[in-house]
Amino acid sequence: MTAVIDIWNMALANIGQTQVTSIAENSRAANVCRVFYNNSRDFVLQDFDWSFAERRAALALIDYTPTGYEYAYSPPADWLRSRRIYQEAVGADPIQFIENATDALDGVMIFTDQLDPVLIYTAAITVPNVFSPAFTVALSWKLAADIAFTITKNLSVQTQALGIYERYIAGAQSSEVESNNEVLKVNNKFTTARL
Repeated sequence: MTAVIDIWNMALANIGQTQVTSIAENSRAANVCRVFYNNSRDFVLQDFDWSFAERRAALALIDYTPTGYEYAYSPPADWLRSRRIYQEAVGADPIQFIENATDALDGVMIFTDQLDPVLIYTAAITVPNVFSPAFTVALSWKLAADIAFTITKNLSVQTQALGIYERYIAGAQSSEVESNNEVLKVNNKFTTARL
């Protein structure tokens, strides 16, 4: 089971640094990991539609009249990024929406013409044992890139770690496309066999 300290230590190892023994440790490496970890994690969650982080929720209507749309909704409490609004009709056009932040309501709103929409979104997952192995490795490289310059004072170490992170994300996207194509092939074979 992966823990936060495991990801910190992977990140530190990625940039050739000594590991820490506790997330409460009062060392320079632990202090820097503590500063960057949450933001790095949320960045990686937003950077790709990880299946383990997908959630669905009916949106709560807000008493606000948006310009150009019929309705305004507040996102779920664990919302990190909207993916799409659930569309019941297969093959139909996606339901249009935008996200809008306002100081008056202290947060993000979702504007759409859809009444009672169900949002498919990326949740702010914070428990590492839920993370997929691919996400864990990607996060270790993003965290490595984020802490590299502060710890090593070497810009090339940071650049290298960021490049490796970007390759992991590109690989995840490619793998997802291949996986979706395989599902489509299987479904098409099944449909053809039934005809």
